[in-house]
Amino acid sequence: MVNGLPHTLWPAHCEEGTVGASFHKDLDVRDSDFVYNKGTSKDWEEYSAFGNSEMGKFTTFAEELRSRGISKLYICGLATDYCVCETAIDGADQGFSVVLLEDLTVRTCNMETFAC
Repeated sequence: MVNGLPHTLWPAHCEEGTVGASFHKDLDVRDSDFVYNKGTSKDWEEYSAFGNSEMGKFTTFAEELRSRGISKLYICGLATDYCVCETAIDGADQGFSVVLLEDLTVRTCNMETFAC
């Protein structure tokens, strides 16, 4: 239970330093690029890069983006029914313009209805 709500943590996956958490070899990631690691809490699930609003737990992601003058997010990934969709929804809720890169995403989320 977290904040009085039932809460189940997923088994460990995409852990830092493992192949599952690595960027694709063809992705040009530079030292100057802003990379935000999410899901770092061992106590609560963090589908969205913005945190877990149901649990009242938030990250500094929105502030980090705004401090860099970022207002438009391009989002892609594997689990659109969880992490990608939750990040896209929360990004829009935080006032960011959100573009889901469907051709870089395994399962897609309807960005008009936010149904995954």
